[in-house]
Amino acid sequence: MKDHQKSALSLALALLSRKAFTVHELEKRLSAKEYAREEISEAVARLGEWGYLNDRAYAISFCNTYSARKSRRKIREELRMRGVSPELIGEVLSECYPEDQELAACLRLAEKIKESNPAVDAGDRRAKQLLYAKIGRRLESKGYPPAMIHKVLQHMRIQEES
Repeated sequence: MKDHQKSALSLALALLSRKAFTVHELEKRLSAKEYAREEISEAVARLGEWGYLNDRAYAISFCNTYSARKSRRKIREELRMRGVSPELIGEVLSECYPEDQELAACLRLAEKIKESNPAVDAGDRRAKQLLYAKIGRRLESKGYPPAMIHKVLQHMRIQEES
């Protein structure tokens, strides 16, 4: 172990004063500074008691921040990579980002993609097909489920015809 000028708790507080962390992320940061496992555990426990370290609050905040522009799958992946438990992720997504809200976000993104592309002549069927294929690929790359993408594209086509 290194000779530290700051305790693990002091460093953790300094880190948390700049941005939020999950328990896993903070433990990883402190481990990288070569603090003893026991000291890290004590610091994490104390921060949890004080309410400064809370994976549930972190996941809710993350979900609320990114739900307008990320799919549930992308949010699930990112939270999992940050060390949030799959059970907690499932709970938070059910509460904060239900599927109907994801569908609305997917439709908004599809409309935005369509608007950012040059206008397609109403009679140019091939150009329309290419545009919808492009929209579909972009939505897929954002992690939206294929069935939802199909539903959104269908909705857009119907809107265009009416």
